[in-house]
Amino acid sequence: MNIQQIMRFMLIALLCNCAGKTSHQTKAWLEKDELTVVVTDSGLGGISVVAELEKRFTENRHFKKVHLVFFNALFSATGGYNSLTSRDEKISYFDKALFSMNRLYQPDHILVACNTLSVLLPETRFARQKNTPTHSIIDPGVELLKEVLSQSETSKVYLFATQTTVEENSHRAAIEQLGLDPGRIVTQECPELADSIERGFHSEDTELLIMTFVDEALTASDPAKSEVYISLNCSHYPFARPLWQNSFREYDIQPKAVLNPNLAMTQALMQPIALDRFPETEVRVSVVSMVEIPDAKRKSIAKAVENMSRPTANALLNYEHKQGLF
Repeated sequence: MNIQQIMRFMLIALLCNCAGKTSHQTKAWLEKDELTVVVTDSGLGGISVVAELEKRFTENRHFKKVHLVFFNALFSATGGYNSLTSRDEKISYFDKALFSMNRLYQPDHILVACNTLSVLLPETRFARQKNTPTHSIIDPGVELLKEVLSQSETSKVYLFATQTTVEENSHRAAIEQLGLDPGRIVTQECPELADSIERGFHSEDTELLIMTFVDEALTASDPAKSEVYISLNCSHYPFARPLWQNSFREYDIQPKAVLNPNLAMTQALMQPIALDRFPETEVRVSVVSMVEIPDAKRKSIAKAVENMSRPTANALLNYEHKQGLF
């Protein structure tokens, strides 16, 4: 099974999952002329999800108008969620952010395009209220893992993520519940990598970090006689996709595919029905952040997405700095 087949399977699975949980809400939002979607992340990785959504909504012309909001859930410029030692503190900050984005933008959907925040999502007060459909990036990530592990007994996945995501062990636990061997997933923490990618997604520093983490992962588990897959389970990591592939090739390993949950997440909103309901779709993109986003980081990530979505790149370059956002 190739990566295109995997993505088609995931689209069906995600749509069925969405319909099963909130069928009334699903029908309601599909019948609207105007749609608001908030994408949130603890940093700028989720910008790639916004870019993909902008491109697809523009092409599909299902709605008359779409407002895409990127809501940076980072609470401090000096440290993020992974720097907090208290789980309760992490949940509290994220809960405040969720209530704020829901109040300010009244979205039809919220996409949590961050693995670190997604593992915290079920324990927030906001999630328990179930007022606004809120999508975790963990789910499409698990679906991708399920597919590659199911297709061959020799498949092995090297999963790269932040400290919180690895410690929570959500992906491996979900795979075990599906009756698959979690031992075929090798998890690797990548401290400081997200920040390095924001500063320069193709920089020498980023390349060195990726090479270091790949070396650690391969040392921990020999890929011999395995069909190797790379799973990038931090929303920042796909920006540096070529560096990941090159690092594995340094060990004479040609990965079968690079699994990108960011791309898979957008499939949940791309219902394959009623295309071209309108002659065109007016898509507006906004970026808002409580912490100041350095100019160098904005330029770096804008460059990474500009070929896919110029409106998203422009929105990031001209973001709204809003103190007291949550």
